[in-house]
Amino acid sequence: EGTFVLNLPTGRADGPLPANDATLGYVYPVLQYPHSPALGLGDAIAGGFVYRGTRIPELRGKFVFGDITTGELLYADLVEMTSADDGNPATLAAFHSIDVLWDNPRDAAPARRYDRMYEIVADEYRARGGRDADLPGAATVSDLTGGGRADIRLAMDHAGELYVLSKSDGMIRALDDGHYLSTI
Repeated sequence: EGTFVLNLPTGRADGPLPANDATLGYVYPVLQYPHSPALGLGDAIAGGFVYRGTRIPELRGKFVFGDITTGELLYADLVEMTSADDGNPATLAAFHSIDVLWDNPRDAAPARRYDRMYEIVADEYRARGGRDADLPGAATVSDLTGGGRADIRLAMDHAGELYVLSKSDGMIRALDDGHYLSTI
């Protein structure tokens, strides 16, 4: 798992690389985040895209990705990622969180800021008839949700605009100016 050894029985990726890793032909990541409840980071990257659209100028040229379980949206600078591709496992690009504003079409309240998609997905899951207390799925590594997972993926259209798909509530949401999410 990146520059950490994965302990399969525990699911933790927190051991150091073996001393001979450089002789084994590994290709090192330029971006990684740990499975860490202490750091507030999740279980698995939900893919990503270099944003090339026009709706969110501050994200142009940034690699936008997410965490499948928590639904946290993140970005890294593409130039930093390219510079980090130097063969040294310690050279990594920084990543940053994206807060989203969600204007729930089911209520008259003003848009609220969220640091992840989990709560948005959970609300819609219940509004659409989900009966379980938790979202579907499991998060056995980080357990940062309290139960289940947002199960997000990212998609990009022909114009380079980004969408967040959430399998747990069956929704597709557009990411647009001001980092608003809108249901489509």
